[in-house]
Amino acid sequence: MGGTRYEGVANEHPTRTAARRPSRSREAERRQRRERWKREHQPFELESHRADNFRWHDASFWRQWDHVFGEFCGLAADSFGPDDTLLDLGCGSRPALDWFEDGPRKVHLDPLLTDYRHIPQVARFWRTKCIDDQIAAPAEDAVPELDGRCQFVLCWNVLDHTFDWQEILENVRRYVAPGGIACVGTDLETHGPARTGPEGARELTPFLARHFEVRARQVDRLGRDTAVVLQKPPLRV
Repeated sequence: MGGTRYEGVANEHPTRTAARRPSRSREAERRQRRERWKREHQPFELESHRADNFRWHDASFWRQWDHVFGEFCGLAADSFGPDDTLLDLGCGSRPALDWFEDGPRKVHLDPLLTDYRHIPQVARFWRTKCIDDQIAAPAEDAVPELDGRCQFVLCWNVLDHTFDWQEILENVRRYVAPGGIACVGTDLETHGPARTGPEGARELTPFLARHFEVRARQVDRLGRDTAVVLQKPPLRV
């Protein structure tokens, strides 16, 4: 990945596969859930971004990320440098990583990214971004070239909009570099069989504690039911 191309559609990577091979029964169930999610949920998601929303308005958009990145995560606009990689997993229609200064590589991944880039109210935010760092794929699909390379991963308002939130957290674990940070915010609810999110913090806590140090936690604030700042332990020498 990387490079300097700026034209075309977001990369779709149809051959991506998860690093762990699931059983045949789980694979078939996951495929059915994915197809139902794509058929029933994704059209609704796209229309919600095509309607007037906070991403169209600078004041409300940056107010949210001032709270999340600055106050909650304790980061500054210049926290990352040219050797760093930032990833927004489920980025939506406007790139939140623009909150950070230019310099680090910024990767944006969303299943609807190709469609989002053509919404008139937000298209200008995507035109100057490297097309190789715009990935049109579900957050459940592994991107092996990002494994262990991301100093910061954002996964905000994503887990309850997907078909396999556990797989997304596995990807977050793989992507974050040793010593790196992840910021995860989600609502705790299920929206039917096509869109199953975590139903309670007890489902999230064991996984997070096993793989990360929890640096900060908020409950029922920042517009999400639960939000955590996570740090992967550095490599032991």
